Amino acid sequence: MAISQEEKKDETVQSINKRPVDREWLKKLLRKHSSDITPLSRQLLDEHPILQDKALVVAPMVDQSDLPFRLLCRKYGSNLCFTPMIHAKLFCTKPKYRQKFFDTVAGTPAEDRPVVAQFC
Repeated sequence: MAISQEEKKDETVQSINKRPVDREWLKKLLRKHSSDITPLSRQLLDEHPILQDKALVVAPMVDQSDLPFRLLCRKYGSNLCFTPMIHAKLFCTKPKYRQKFFDTVAGTPAEDRPVVAQFC
């Protein structure tokens, strides 16, 4: 007896739903990088303890979320940033395009972590 595509899809969804989800993943990520925060961010956390272990996220913006902007946002308390949308094919084939987003020699600066890279 052959299994229909719909039944296969249902089995896949059920197996995904059975996996345990770590609901503390973001808090763990933020704590891992908490030693990298700036003095201004430390002052903000001291003045407003409710912000401890909270994600202060800079949402992605088209052609505005480049490194200097992300570093400025981190200076003022952001602890998670997004890169601009990166075209995957250009990133793989064009070295100049790749250098625009990532320094392959020195790597991503410690001040810019954690960061979410978006590929399309």
